[in-house]
Amino acid sequence: MTVDAIRLLQEAEQFAENKNKEAEAEKKQLAQAREERLKAFKKELAEKEAQQKEAINQKIAAELVQSKEPLLAKTQAEVETLRTIPNELKEEALAIIINKVVT
Repeated sequence: MTVDAIRLLQEAEQFAENKNKEAEAEKKQLAQAREERLKAFKKELAEKEAQQKEAINQKIAAELVQSKEPLLAKTQAEVETLRTIPNELKEEALAIIINKVVT
C-alpha cells in the first residue's frame, strides 16, 4: 500500500469512529428525552386521576346531601307533628295502651 492509501484508510477509520460516537451520543440523547417525556406523561396521568377522583368524591358528596335533605325535612316534620299532638290524644292513647295491657 502506498502512504496515501494508508492515510486515506486511517482517515476513513477515524471518520467512521467519529460518526459512531455521534450516533451513540444521539441515541443517548433520544433515550433521555424519551424517559423525560414518559416521566412527564406519568405525572400528568397521575394528576388527572387525582382530579377525577376528587370530582367523583365531590359528586358523591353532593348526591348524598341531596338525598339526605328530603329525609331530614320529612323526619323533622314528623317530629314536629308528634310534638304538637294534643294532651287529650296522648291521654287517650295512654288509656288505650293501659287497657290493652291490663286485659
